[in-house]
Amino acid sequence: MQEYDIKETSNQNIFLISCNHPVVNKAKEEGLIALKWKEIPTFMFFNMKCKIQAKRANIKLAKSNLFKNKQIYQHELNKKISGPGSLIASASSLILFYTYLGLIANPTDKSAN
Repeated sequence: MQEYDIKETSNQNIFLISCNHPVVNKAKEEGLIALKWKEIPTFMFFNMKCKIQAKRANIKLAKSNLFKNKQIYQHELNKKISGPGSLIASASSLILFYTYLGLIANPTDKSAN
């Protein structure tokens, strides 16, 4: 939760329980990538509940960049090829290259028979 939100909620003496759930706080502090796959449904539930409670209490929450940051991270990760995938891609491209090179260098001559 942003400092702006905390000040505004404390001024109105309203405590949004859903917005202060440990999973929601973990996602806001460390990003969505820090969540385990079992915590994602919990985060989605409490995040939606937080928005509903804030709307009912007439509190404006700052828009979260959590999903945007996750998309940027995944996009940067997908631009790089690494691990076993890069080994397989390199090996298969070398095999194809030398196969075609062998076909070009040694054409089968049917007139020699």
